[in-house]
Amino acid sequence: MSLDCFEREALTYGSLDHAYIHVDALAKLIAALVAYQSEGEGVLSGSKTDYLKAILGLLVLVMNHQQTSRAVDRFNDRVFFRLMSSLLCELSMFRAHLGDDYQDLILVFGKAFLALQPKFFPMFTFSWLALISHRMFVPEIMRSADRKGWDIYLQLLQVLFSFLGDLVSTQEISVHAAEFYRGVLRVLLILQHDFPEFLTENHMRLNSSVPAGLLQLQNVINCAYPSSFQELPDPFTPGLKMNRLEQVRQLPHLRGGLEDVLSEAGIDTTVENLLQGKDIKDDDIKTVIDGIETEGKPDALVINALVLHIGNTATAGSSVFSPSATPSRVIERLLHESRHEVRYQLLSAITNQIRYPNAHTHYFSTALLHLFTVSSEDLQQQVARVLVERVMSSRPHPWGLLVTVLELVKNNSYNIWELGWMKAAPEVERMMLNVAHSSGLAQSPRAMT
Repeated sequence: MSLDCFEREALTYGSLDHAYIHVDALAKLIAALVAYQSEGEGVLSGSKTDYLKAILGLLVLVMNHQQTSRAVDRFNDRVFFRLMSSLLCELSMFRAHLGDDYQDLILVFGKAFLALQPKFFPMFTFSWLALISHRMFVPEIMRSADRKGWDIYLQLLQVLFSFLGDLVSTQEISVHAAEFYRGVLRVLLILQHDFPEFLTENHMRLNSSVPAGLLQLQNVINCAYPSSFQELPDPFTPGLKMNRLEQVRQLPHLRGGLEDVLSEAGIDTTVENLLQGKDIKDDDIKTVIDGIETEGKPDALVINALVLHIGNTATAGSSVFSPSATPSRVIERLLHESRHEVRYQLLSAITNQIRYPNAHTHYFSTALLHLFTVSSEDLQQQVARVLVERVMSSRPHPWGLLVTVLELVKNNSYNIWELGWMKAAPEVERMMLNVAHSSGLAQSPRAMT
């Protein structure tokens, strides 16, 4: 009835305010029914969450019927968005009355939004994006008890990235895809500003889910730093040395089930044998390299989990990078013996770890600079490519990334400007020079060598 009333009013050039009256009234009714569910005398105690789950489940079925039975231009996503949005707002009015049940109801919304994902409801795409970033939804699910809501919201973001990847996979990006990308970027920026711990602790799975080539999204994820940090040191400060910062002795807080990812890939035992033993066996390296590929393609999640696990092992006692230590030698062997595409993903995973000042940032930043010094020309180019691609993407840029690139540019011991491949790649050289100038070097670093 609410849908019919909306269409009758909206399609006859009536007032949208009047068109939404029945929808808003329905939202008020549902909110009241949920809030006072099973509170009468003699009524068996029931679950408010189950009641809301049933209502939202019915709403999903109605939406599916409307989508499949109508032409594309006749599906009124505005009605369903208004109902969901109004219901979130109306339930918030009962927050004091609902008590602990309120957060459980928010989790029910999260699961309903998973069912409404764009893959199943393509005509609801932009409304869905607005719902998962709703001001009455995000703060509550982020503050849920024991962080129960984090797993649900992580799934929502993974679904979001997966759909975005499908949109941008074509050679020509449509206007709708570009607009959707801007919406996704805004969602991440909101999380980075208001709930940075969610990004910092889940960065492994989030980075793994970002579609290939969308480096700005990875930069936003990796720019987040815990709210306990008052302010990060200016990466352009003359004479800044990462190893002098107290924060680099602290391990970052992480979530994501690293061991489960490696176990599912079948390489957990082999990785442990490599990291705990003194000798690095060729068969073990081959097993790991085979395990980080799925159907002949690099598996981003497994690779990010592997690199992070190596980092955890290496920094258990100290964040200082030692080329002779087993974790460092394992990294080198994996890079040297991987094919080009896998090596690129490994380097990208390492770059994902150079974020705000912490033990992993210090360790992997030093590791990249060491690799640039001792590696073949081909690997040098890949290290530079990964770093330059991140810096060339639109702002923001992670603190650790800037410090690493500046060290590579300003430290004459790396002799980057005299490398043959650098002279043959004017675009890379130009970008490096821009970084050098922004760091306060008055003249070209090439002229200083």
